[in-house]
Amino acid sequence: MLTSPNGKSMLRLEPALNGPWWHLSHNDGRTGSVWSAHFDGATPVELIAAVTDALSHPDYSTRAADPSARVAADPYKLLHRAGWDISANSDFRSPDRRVRGERHNFSGSTDWHITATLDWDDPVWRARLSSSMPRVLVSTFLQALADPEPVIRSHEQTQGLSLRRITMQWREVPAESAARVLPERIEHLAARRASPPTAAPPAAPPARRRTR
Repeated sequence: MLTSPNGKSMLRLEPALNGPWWHLSHNDGRTGSVWSAHFDGATPVELIAAVTDALSHPDYSTRAADPSARVAADPYKLLHRAGWDISANSDFRSPDRRVRGERHNFSGSTDWHITATLDWDDPVWRARLSSSMPRVLVSTFLQALADPEPVIRSHEQTQGLSLRRITMQWREVPAESAARVLPERIEHLAARRASPPTAAPPAAPPARRRTR
């Protein structure tokens, strides 16, 4: 269980046989802002990390509160630019039809439900984002989901995957390079927090007044 420094956000790992494993939640008792996201155990870690990286970024609060940033982070515009199909009822499908997203309305709350499948009746993983989740984080997740860049997996991690549905390209990676990936990522994230804020430009000196 990980908790943010202000105690408002929490990331919890609770493996469940037929349910989500990763639970991300936020509760701001002062403003009443409450939202959550849940991810199955097979959800690609890159997608979950995209959300947690954005949430833990030093500029997150500013971006989440900026109306112009929320408009720029329109999830449907991001998916449309990536070639995804968007229906009239706001559901969306990936170009290969393997990922679908739906908006479910429960008591006036419209949550995001995303499902990845190898076959129509064979879901691989599911994710649910609450309707109150900040639009910046929803867009971050969907942008990572629509990213065509291949992901890196070891041979062991590809066992059981259908080669009819997935394109693989093998390459050798030195063991020391693979071992450095996680420490380098942690160092990068730590450097964000340690970086001093951008200094404001120095004020112009007051104009001199001539005296007689």
